[in-house]
Amino acid sequence: MRQHTFHVVCHDCPTEHLSDTERDAARLAADHENAAGHDVAVGRVD
Repeated sequence: MRQHTFHVVCHDCPTEHLSDTERDAARLAADHENAAGHDVAVGRVD
């Protein structure tokens, strides 16, 4: 089974993260959205 990387990017500031799991990426996105009120997107890197 192929492992994916997930890219977390904020549309309102220069914050970016890479994560090995979708769950961690979603948590990082939610934490940033809640703390800063920013628009954050999560995408899978193929």
